[in-house]
Amino acid sequence: MSEPKWTPAQRAAIEDRGGALLVSAAAGSGKTAVLTERAVRLITDPDHPVDADKLLIVTFTNAAAAELRARIGQALLRLSQQQPHNTSLRRQRMLLQRAPICTIDAFCLDLLHKHFQALDIPPDFAPADPGSVEVLRASALAETLENAYRDPDFCAFADLYGKGRTDQAAGNTILHVYDFLRALPDYDRRLDEYLAPWQRENGFAFTCWHDLLLAEAARCAKAARELLTAALADCKEDFVLAQAQAEEKGKTAASKAKAVAGVNDKFAEPLSRLESAAALLGEVERLAAAGQWTPLYDKLTPYVLGMEEIPGFKGMKKRLTGDHKAAVRTRADEAAKLFEHITELVSCSEEEAEADRRAALPRLRALFAAVRDFDARFSAKKKERKLLEFSDFEHQALRLLRTPDGVCTPLCQSIRQSYAAVMVDEYQDTNALQDAIYRCLASPAGDDLFLVGDLKQSIYRFRQADPSIFRAKLNAWAPLPSGTARPRPEEGTAGGNALLALDANFRSAPQVVAGINFIFEQLMTPSWAIRLTVTASGWCAVHPANTSAAWKRTSCPTTPLRPTRRGSPSALKNW
Repeated sequence: MSEPKWTPAQRAAIEDRGGALLVSAAAGSGKTAVLTERAVRLITDPDHPVDADKLLIVTFTNAAAAELRARIGQALLRLSQQQPHNTSLRRQRMLLQRAPICTIDAFCLDLLHKHFQALDIPPDFAPADPGSVEVLRASALAETLENAYRDPDFCAFADLYGKGRTDQAAGNTILHVYDFLRALPDYDRRLDEYLAPWQRENGFAFTCWHDLLLAEAARCAKAARELLTAALADCKEDFVLAQAQAEEKGKTAASKAKAVAGVNDKFAEPLSRLESAAALLGEVERLAAAGQWTPLYDKLTPYVLGMEEIPGFKGMKKRLTGDHKAAVRTRADEAAKLFEHITELVSCSEEEAEADRRAALPRLRALFAAVRDFDARFSAKKKERKLLEFSDFEHQALRLLRTPDGVCTPLCQSIRQSYAAVMVDEYQDTNALQDAIYRCLASPAGDDLFLVGDLKQSIYRFRQADPSIFRAKLNAWAPLPSGTARPRPEEGTAGGNALLALDANFRSAPQVVAGINFIFEQLMTPSWAIRLTVTASGWCAVHPANTSAAWKRTSCPTTPLRPTRRGSPSALKNW
């Protein structure tokens, strides 16, 4: 069988030995083949060979792990057939059978079985099936709610977000917050960290919402301004064409002047509206981007109160004309909707928002206390039945590897000696807890990490996967110099972090790739990443209905609460 023809980027990913490498591998770019070949090259390196069982390769599913192990085994078999007297290759094929090529859950489960005595778990624990987990969660939640209702602040919280006489909304909130936290390392301490900004006097500006809402307002204003600018250009083009046509139709100077005057009259209002609306949105964008909440609120208030016309064509006396009139109106209407959304984002003054923060604080404390109580009760029920769920595997494994202060344990230092390389597939679907485990298993410098993923293929956010981890490295790590493999650093010298993109596609036609790239270029901008990876404290905002700003939950615990119009407590729903 002939040697595969690797692209320069693939060859660099396979041969790089200069430190940690993040490979952004698009769909159809041959990432599995690259991962396989890199593992084989590490095993058969003539100068620094690595035993197959010293490669820790983490994949996302058991099927993917089995496929990867089979591919590496087949590659070693072919080499062994070409070199029948090479006993080292035969040995590596045997070691491959016990190599840790698995999911992160399987790795953590094996770690717990080997070192359960260092943790407060029974030696005969068993993985919990989904049915048992649901029964125990429901039981723990019922007890938690019964206890929480003794607290008047929790009752106020439940009244605010509940519907009728059911506990479902309050209970779901506890579960959402708990599930979100369980994807984070040291999650108990995170609750205190998230509560801290809400406890600061005049602390609204220090909460996540101050910056997030302004950032979203700036994004909407920019999009609306660009829509209006495009609409204005089309309207001007129609205006110039209409003027030329009017002059051509006129037989005398007077008739021409009259026709042109009629055109000018028709286009005067839409052009004026578009110009003033674009200027307004530009000013809104500037204030929001500069973090100027109060001036922005003052700018928006006349429009909210109806003292000024909302940007757009609503109420326009003249009918829009011209070849581009449909596109012009559509863009203007979309810009008007974005402007209205901005007025919802910045719906109160900073003083009113600060009053909301003070009123929200006791309810937030009560919610956090209920989450902690649920965690304790749920853990006790699982321990009583000697059950651990998947998230328990990872949290307990991290306890083995690291202290709460982030210091690696002696056991961690011993375990990491067992691995010469840590390779992670589908890295875009990693959460913060799993990433902490990978950092513990890698060398202190992290230069034996090989991470492969594609931000566009991140689909497990509902399982608390955090694509911002991948995005942060994309932004911070420098591209591989010249796109070529780095040599191994000198002994005792740590390697550096580098980024490499595999952007060649071997699966789809060029036209398909170009079309998909165009779509994603419009969608996956840095502002999209901000909206997708909202700060972890996003779910911490709880605003009472009887104050100036009401807030609405959108979809999941990590998406921001969006302010509704003031004085609309009925909009508090969908937590």
